[in-house]
Amino acid sequence: IVKSLLQTECKCHGVSGSCTVRTCWRTLPSFRQIGDALMKKYYRARPVIAITPPPPPTIQ
Repeated sequence: IVKSLLQTECKCHGVSGSCTVRTCWRTLPSFRQIGDALMKKYYRARPVIAITPPPPPTIQ
């Protein structure tokens, strides 16, 4: 989830902000955004019932 929410931020470098060179990096989203995404997935989840297979018969 966090990987899909990464944001790209850039900064321009140059004389008077001419942006001759641009440096970009990925930043983490806020804790609130991560929590909201997790809660959305939680509320959309479906209950699952585990079915355990019967134990194999024992040879006597």
